[in-house]
Amino acid sequence: MKRITLIGLAILLISSPAMAQDAPPAEPAPEAKPEPKPEAKPEGDPTPEAEQPAPDAEQPEAEAKPEEPAAEPEAAKTEPEPKPDVEQVQPAPAPASSSFGDRPADVQQTAPPARAEDYHYDLIVDLRMQSHYLNDDSIFAVKDNDVVGYSHLSVGHALDSVLPGLRVYFSFETALTEEVNRLGGSLTSDWGHWNFMLSADYGMDLWGWLRPSVRAGAGYALQSLTLTRSGDDPLEDYAHDFAYTGSVGLEALWRVTEPSAGGFTLAFMTQFGYFGQTEAEFDELSRSDDDTPDDGFAREDVAVGSIDTSGLFWDIGIGIRLDF
Repeated sequence: MKRITLIGLAILLISSPAMAQDAPPAEPAPEAKPEPKPEAKPEGDPTPEAEQPAPDAEQPEAEAKPEEPAAEPEAAKTEPEPKPDVEQVQPAPAPASSSFGDRPADVQQTAPPARAEDYHYDLIVDLRMQSHYLNDDSIFAVKDNDVVGYSHLSVGHALDSVLPGLRVYFSFETALTEEVNRLGGSLTSDWGHWNFMLSADYGMDLWGWLRPSVRAGAGYALQSLTLTRSGDDPLEDYAHDFAYTGSVGLEALWRVTEPSAGGFTLAFMTQFGYFGQTEAEFDELSRSDDDTPDDGFAREDVAVGSIDTSGLFWDIGIGIRLDF
């Protein structure tokens, strides 16, 4: 087709001068207009004649076009392939939440256990059995030996906000005594001893289960003495004294539950120390008002001396610690 067009252009160029001579002067203008159109063909400006062969030239392009849609389905096939993978990952179920908060349950299960400093005991209760070894022989007036057993109950609270490891205790002690017979049973004595103490205890936690400590306290001591002579009314007297104590102790802790579940802890303990008290004076033994006859006779009080209950002591006990 290109050769035909070139030959046609050559014929037009050859015939154009002859036509220009035979034709009138006004006609060359319209005939000269189509001349630039064939010259523009190589530049890409299509002419009416060039538009006809365009379908023939586009045929090879049309043959290539079906190849492109053939590639498009392949691309379309490859694009959705990663989508199922993404969809399988996204709807993965989230871990179930626990009853203690919005955090996942699996995170709480793998959380580290509570440390010793995480325990802030709001209530401490100890029950101990003590043995006091008295220094003075005056105790033999009311007992057969110089070793006195005591039961000890204390209630405490941890003051970690003031000083880590500091505790305060209120304790009550009572002597375990019984009547003693003298003079072949004609005279019996009944002695009692009670202590009310306020103590401060400082210790440190080792390895999360062992706690050595030191303790110091002071308080009020009450003693009573009752003497009964055969066939006579009993004589009784009370002594009010100041008491103090100092000791070192050791606790072994068994944490039953974590603080989040109530913080219940069992404690096994022992303590060794010194108990001191001012001497108890029993110099006003007299009948009670109910036993004193109203016969008009004046009666004098009986003095038997003093009892010193100071000495070393040792105890063992068990207790509970609660963290609210």
